[in-house]
Amino acid sequence: MHMNLVIIFFRLVFNKKVVRRGLHVALVVGVILNLINQGNQIISLDFSQMNFIKFILTFIVPYLVSSYSSVMAKLNFEVGEIAPMNAILKCKKCEDAIIHVNKGEVIPECKMSISNTKWRIVERGVANPKIYDDKAQSMALFAEFNPAPVFRFDPQGTVLVSNPAADQFFGKESIEGRDVHQLLKEFVSYDFKKIIDKGEILSFVVKIQERSMRFQLRGIPKLGVCQVYGADVSEVLEIKLENLRLSEAIEQTSNSIMITDNKGDITFVNKAFEKTTGYTISEVLGKNPRFLKTDNLVKEDYENMWNALADGKVWKGEFHNRKKNNETYWEEAIISPIRDEFGSVVNFMAVKEDVTERKKARFELRSMAQFAELNPEPVFRLDKNGVVLKANLAANSSFRVDSIEGMTFLELLPNSTTINLNNVIKNGEILTIEESVESGVFRFILRGLPEFNVCQIYGSDVTMRRKAEEEVKKQNEHIEQSIRYASRIQNAVLPNLEFIRELMSEYFVLFKPRDIVSGDFYWTTRKNNKLIIAAADCTGHGVPGAFMSMLGIALLNEIVNKNKEEKASEILNQLRANIKVTLSQTSNYNSAKDGMDIALCVIDYDTMTMQYAGAYNPLIIIRDNEMIQYKADKMPIGVHLREKATFTNHEIKIIKNDCIYMYSDGFPDQFGGEKDNKFSSKRFKELLMIIHSESFEKQKQMLDDKFIEWKGRGNQIDDVLVFGGKI
Repeated sequence: MHMNLVIIFFRLVFNKKVVRRGLHVALVVGVILNLINQGNQIISLDFSQMNFIKFILTFIVPYLVSSYSSVMAKLNFEVGEIAPMNAILKCKKCEDAIIHVNKGEVIPECKMSISNTKWRIVERGVANPKIYDDKAQSMALFAEFNPAPVFRFDPQGTVLVSNPAADQFFGKESIEGRDVHQLLKEFVSYDFKKIIDKGEILSFVVKIQERSMRFQLRGIPKLGVCQVYGADVSEVLEIKLENLRLSEAIEQTSNSIMITDNKGDITFVNKAFEKTTGYTISEVLGKNPRFLKTDNLVKEDYENMWNALADGKVWKGEFHNRKKNNETYWEEAIISPIRDEFGSVVNFMAVKEDVTERKKARFELRSMAQFAELNPEPVFRLDKNGVVLKANLAANSSFRVDSIEGMTFLELLPNSTTINLNNVIKNGEILTIEESVESGVFRFILRGLPEFNVCQIYGSDVTMRRKAEEEVKKQNEHIEQSIRYASRIQNAVLPNLEFIRELMSEYFVLFKPRDIVSGDFYWTTRKNNKLIIAAADCTGHGVPGAFMSMLGIALLNEIVNKNKEEKASEILNQLRANIKVTLSQTSNYNSAKDGMDIALCVIDYDTMTMQYAGAYNPLIIIRDNEMIQYKADKMPIGVHLREKATFTNHEIKIIKNDCIYMYSDGFPDQFGGEKDNKFSSKRFKELLMIIHSESFEKQKQMLDDKFIEWKGRGNQIDDVLVFGGKI
C-alpha cells in the first residue's frame, strides 16, 4: 500500500497542472528574491559578482515547495469535495475507516469520526462499488430525480451522464454518448475546454416548442467535465417581459404617473412628472402630494376625492398645482386604487395630464366668441352651402334685418357668384371682397376653416375710406397734371443742343429724371468759336429740384450773356454769388443750404484749349484709350463753411477725337446688382472706358441699358445726367 502511495505521489508530481503551477510560482518568487539579494549585479549586468548557485536555487526551491504543496493537496480530500479520480481513501482522524470513491463523486463524512473528517489517498485507480446505500444520494451530483434536465459532458462535448429529465427533454431514450452540438446548436459557440479549465459559469436561453429554457454551463476543473443544468423559464420571462413593457410605457408616456401608498405618500413618479413639476424623484419620495397644491381648490374638493377612493372607486378631476420654480399649472388626473391578492387597497396610481394650455385655449376661445359678439363690425359664419349659421349684432345691423341667420350668402352679397364656398372651406382659403351693402361699402374677408367645415366672414365698413381714397386720387391726378405741365416748362427752358453739332462731331445727353421733373439739368451756349457746356445737380429732386434747376439755367444765361470774359472759374464764382443773394444765404449755420454741384467747360476751337471748373462734379477725358480725370473743388454752388474764394480754373490742351464726359452722381449712386449696393464711381469710369470707342448714339443706349439692368426691380433713387462729346 505504501508503494502505491509513492507511485501516486510521483505521478502527481509530474501532473501537467502541478508542473505548470510550480513553474509560475518559481518564476515569480525567483525573480523577486534575486532582485532583493542580487539586484545591483542584475541591473548593472555585472555577472562577475553574481552567485549563480544562489541564483538557480531561488528558482528551484519555490518550484519544489509549490509542487509538494499541490501534491499533498491532491492526496488529501475534504468532506464535500468532488473526487478527481478513482481511489481508496483512509480517514486521517480515526485511522480505521476506508472508503472507495469514483471520479466525480462527493466525498462523504467518516461515520466513525463525523466531525472534522479528513481523508488521505491510500491507493489510486480502484473502481470499487460506491459506499452509499441510498441510490438518490449516490446520484446527487447528477440530480437524477430533478424534474429539470441535468447532464454532464467532457471537453470534446460527449455526454458522459444525464438524468431522465434530460433524456425526456431531448426526446431520446438516453443522450449519454451523444455529441452536445447535435442536441443544441447554441453549444457550437462555446469553448468547452476553456470553460472546464477556468471553472467558468455561463448560461443561455433557447426557445424550444414555444417554451423558453435556460441552460447553465458550469466547468468543473477537478473532474475535467462540464455540468449542465436546465430550467423552464417561460413564465418568468413572460412576467419579466410584461413588467418591462409596463415600465417602458410608464417611462415613455407624456403623462405624469404618480404612485402612492395607501396613506397617500409618494412611492414612485416617472420622468414625465419630473419634467412637468421640476422635482426629481428623490425630492418627492415619501412626501404627500399636497405639497404641490395651490389655494385654487377648496377643502371640499379634496374630501370628495378621498371619499371616492376610500369606497374603491376611480376618481377623475382637475388639480391646480405649483411647480418647483413657483409656476402654477392645471392638470387633469385619473386616480385608481391598486389592490393586493386579498382585495385590500395597497396603493393609488394617478395618471395626470398637463392641461394648462388647453384651459388657456378654451378661455381664449370663449374670449374670442365674446369679442366677435361685441365687435362693432359684422362677423358671421356660413356652412358649405352658404347658409348663415351664426352672426353677431353688428352683422344684423349692417344688413338692416333682425337676423341674417338662415339667409344665404348670395342673398346677402349677390355680386359674389364666382366664389365657391365649398372650395374655400375645403382648402382653408382666405379671400377678400368688397361689396355695397345698403348705403355703404364693406370689405369682407372670407376664411375657410376645414376643421370646422365652415367659412368665417369678417366685415369692415370702408365707406368713409373709399370716399377719402377717391378724394386723394382726384388730388393726385390734379397734382400730377400740374407736375407734367411743369415738366413741359422745364424741357422748354433746357437749351436746344442742335448747334453743338457745328462744333462737336458727336455728342449725347442721357437725361433720366427720377420724378416727372428733375433737379439735374444741362446747359450750353456758343460765343463766337467757343462752346460753353455745363452739367449740374441741384439740391433735391422732383418739384424742389426743378425750381433750383430753372434758377440755375436763368442765372447762367444772365452771367454768360453779360460778361465778355468766358473764364470757367469766374462763371462759377458769379453763379455762387448770385445763388447766395437769390436764396438769401449767409454764413450762418442755420441758413438754407440749397445749391448745386456742377461741372462747366469752356472749349475754344481757335486755340484748341479747354477751361474746366467744377463744384464736386468732375471732368473725364479719354484720349488714345487712356483716361484723364480732372477733380472738382469740394464745395458747392451755394453757402459752404469751408468755401474758397474762387473755384480752380483748369486749362487743358485738347486734340481732335478727345472724348469728354461730365455727369451727376445719380448713375454712380444707384443701388442694385446681386448684393443691392451702389454702382460706384469706379465701376462707372470702367464702363466709360469700355464704351468710349463706340458711336456716341450707341454709348447713350449702352449706358441706359446698363442702368436699367443694374437697377433691376428697385427704384431709381436720384435724377441721372450724363453728357458725352467728341472734339
